[in-house]
Formats: sequence, C-alpha cells, structure tokens
Amino acid sequence: MTDRSSDPPCSPGEMEIGGFFELALPDFGEPFPSHFLKFQSARSALRSALENSRFRRVLLPAYICDSVVQAVSDAGLVPEFYRLDNRLAPLVPAAISVDTAMLCVNYFGLCDDVIAQMRDRVSPAQLIVDNTQALFSAPAGAWATIYSPRKFSGLPDGGLLVSENTAIVMPAEQDNASLARMEHLLVRMAATAREGYASFLASGHSLDNTRPLRMSRLTDRLLRSIDMHAMKSQRRSNFERLAAAFDTTNTRRWILGTSSVPMCYPLVIGEDVRGIRKALADDSDIYIAAYWEEARRRIEDGGVEHTMLDKCLALPCDQRYTPAVIDRLIACVRRVLNAGPSRRSSSTISPIATQ
Repeated sequence: MTDRSSDPPCSPGEMEIGGFFELALPDFGEPFPSHFLKFQSARSALRSALENSRFRRVLLPAYICDSVVQAVSDAGLVPEFYRLDNRLAPLVPAAISVDTAMLCVNYFGLCDDVIAQMRDRVSPAQLIVDNTQALFSAPAGAWATIYSPRKFSGLPDGGLLVSENTAIVMPAEQDNASLARMEHLLVRMAATAREGYASFLASGHSLDNTRPLRMSRLTDRLLRSIDMHAMKSQRRSNFERLAAAFDTTNTRRWILGTSSVPMCYPLVIGEDVRGIRKALADDSDIYIAAYWEEARRRIEDGGVEHTMLDKCLALPCDQRYTPAVIDRLIACVRRVLNAGPSRRSSSTISPIATQ
C-alpha cells in the first residue's frame, strides 16, 4: 500500500478549487510587515490604541478631520486643540502632562521632517503620528502610528496601526461590510465619478461608527493586489512634474524627501480656491479634494490653517496618471488661474470637489 501521509490536506478551509470565477486580481504578496495591525479603518485603529492606554487627553491640531476627533471622544478621552506654525509643525506646549498624548499629522505625506523633529520635542511615549496621508512613511519612534491605505488606492475601507503599546488586543470581530462599500469603486470604473459620488459619501459615512473591528477579508485581499513599488514611483514622478510647473506660483515650497511619497501636490495661492475647484470640476471633470471644511469652526482667523483651508489646491499626483494626463491637469489649472477671479464664482462649491 502506498504511504499517503505526506499528501496535501483535503479538509475544508483550504483554498477552494473549481466553481465560478472571482475577479482576476494580481497578488503582489503581503505589503506590510506583520507588526502592522489591520483594522476596519484608521479611526477605529486610533480608538483601539487609546482605549488600551493610560491617557486621559489627546492634543490634536485644529486643522484635522472630524473623524479623528470622534475617535478620541469615542475612546473616552478629551480632545484638546493646538495651532500650527507656517511649516505645519505643532506649536508645542511648554509641558505636556503624563496623562496626555499629542497627535501630529504628516500633512500630504510631505512633513516627514516635521515628524522627525517632533520625536525630539515630545516624549515618544506620548507621541501619536497620523500618517493617514503618508502611507509610506516609517512609523519608528512614536507610541502609535496610524495609516489609511484607502487614501492612496481604490479600497472600500481599512486602516493600519503600529504601536509600542503591548496592551492592545486585536478585536475578535471582523468587518463584514466591505462588499456594501464597493459600489462607488465599481461605478467609477463602469461610469463616472459624478455618478458614483453619492455612494462614495455613503461608504464614508458607514465608517462613522469607530468601534474597533478587524480588517475585512476582502480589503485584506485587495491590498495584496496593489503594486506598492509602482505606486511610490509614479506618485513621486507626478509630484515632481507638478512642482516643475507650479513651484514658481506656489506660495509654499514643498520639499520632497528622498523617501517621501506624496498624497498630492498642494498648490497654495494668494486667493480663495473654492471657485477654482468648481471651475475645474464643471469645465474639465477635474476634481480637487478639499481638506477639511469641518475644521473651520476650530481654527482662528489669519493662521496657516485658514490658508490651507481656503487657498490650497490639492492637485492629484497619484499612480493612475501618466505624464500626458498630468500635463492636461497642468494646462487646465493654468487656464483657470489665468482667467482671474472675476471669471469665476466662489459662492458655490461643486459637491464632488470635496473630501
């Protein structure tokens, strides 16, 4: 009789064989190290870290999205706000009590130098780095670092946490709602962004509940289909192309670090950009995200936060776009800028040009 002890297992639970086809997606392997904890969203990852901490308060920049503020509150902590200097670096209090954490944002993936300096100014045991706009920036040196891959690629949800906090226990429950959040991704492929925008908003609102859940099986698999190397290379190349076109117009000088991977090219000009965003959307189907209108009630007049809110065009530089597409973007933006404020209306914002 032949010895079958070394044969592969035939029990249920192994990879399914046969039947109908799934979507044919490439598999580039696991993109993140094993110590990157996978959650339903970055906000649920942040809540999980804070719920398993000694902190009672979190210092946040006033210029930040409401979802971060909500995660802090949902964790049972008190959010307090600080201002930024002209480098988008925190104006750090003279002393931070031991029961307080400080969250610093790596804005647009272009503030790696600011984050590095914050590690020298704030105890690493109290520092939380928000890398949701800086997917490829290293997490070293902070008590916790959060990431949001869906800000860099077409994903329904998902967030990552790297933490020195050994008390964090991954939730037992796994997110099972990713399928319901896929509609806007499929509509964008089959039709247009305008037609998918309502479902995009609904998908985002479905993550308002910050209760920590493990990342869904679907999102985990979709992450493996992203060519991270190509993404990094194309984003940097597109950013440099936009910088060559607009650095002389930009009132801010952005330095692309040797390892930085930008989320966008932030073009900051001397006028309100709401009419520009609307003109680009209406005339050219170019959609420029706005970060973050909900922060307006927290920020003071005259600060850098107001400048970023009202005068920043976050030009897309992501991996979808070839040099020819970036050149079209440059030409369209220049045309609208050259038209002058009198040719544009800032009273109405195209709904799709918001984030």
